[in-house]
Amino acid sequence: MLVTRCNGEVIYQRIHNAPPSDLSPHTLFLISVFAAAAPAKADPIVGRAAIIDGDTIEIAGQRITLNGVDAPESWQSCKDASGKPYRCGKDAAFALDDFLAKSRPTTCRPAGMDRYKRVVANCSRADGRGVNEWLVR
Repeated sequence: MLVTRCNGEVIYQRIHNAPPSDLSPHTLFLISVFAAAAPAKADPIVGRAAIIDGDTIEIAGQRITLNGVDAPESWQSCKDASGKPYRCGKDAAFALDDFLAKSRPTTCRPAGMDRYKRVVANCSRADGRGVNEWLVR
């Protein structure tokens, strides 16, 4: 169906015997724009994960931030209960690497993008254990 205006009056032109729509041309336009802009469901990213830091991995060149997880950066240090500094970021990265190495490949299902345009995803090992859940338990 084509919707056109003539002297401010909406004129419906039927194509293929389609009935006229009650939607304004502006509404039809907005619907088409938002439908075209809607993100398609992203395919899972599967492969051997390289550890960037405690909450970021890379699979096949794609940086992935683990959804719902905020771990120390690799360079970051913390203090233990007695006040002694230790490399908590390095420890977090090593722990994640050890966990993922026990069951490969890693599968990540994109949930969106972060402010740096990196994929934010929920990931799991080959045995089905959730990486994001493991990190926050």
